[in-house]
Amino acid sequence: MIWKLPQPDDRNPRAARPVRAAPLPMGSPTRKSEQPSRPRARSGEVVLVVDDEEMVRGVARVIFERAGFEVLLAVDGQEALDVFEQERRRISLVLLDMTMPRMGGSLTFRGLRQMRPDLPVILSSGYAEGDDIGHMLDQGGSQFLPKPYGPRDLLELTRRMLDERESSRSPRDWRSSEDDSDGESREHGAV
Repeated sequence: MIWKLPQPDDRNPRAARPVRAAPLPMGSPTRKSEQPSRPRARSGEVVLVVDDEEMVRGVARVIFERAGFEVLLAVDGQEALDVFEQERRRISLVLLDMTMPRMGGSLTFRGLRQMRPDLPVILSSGYAEGDDIGHMLDQGGSQFLPKPYGPRDLLELTRRMLDERESSRSPRDWRSSEDDSDGESREHGAV
């Protein structure tokens, strides 16, 4: 089955190209009433998807949008940092591929955390990354999701991470943390 998604153009530069959807596994529910409900976005939740593979970005975008999230896309780490710098107050979570050209996941993770230390990040890779991922996971606020992943795994992990962040901080703490990191970034010239 091939899904036709809008093509990128001047009017819609973030549109995904066609992607191949995996067929439903045998024994999967076929009627909507039989399907268990998937986690949904809450009002205003925005996800930044960072992956150099066009197909992965497109599929993740569709999964998140169908669950009610607003989605921003980046093709590599440098673009992710640029997008995050402009949209940091709106972005709720980042889905970050670890293996990318130009700027990989480790450097991107460090740059994101410099701008906003409490940012939930899902690290993802189809390769064994070892110590690098372990070190990032030790810092807290991040989880690893191996590729390939299914919609349910992605959405359940996303919802759990967002809920954990909300329950661990009060809105006032989160707001003041953002204000501090904005001033600090401008003051020290951080990316």
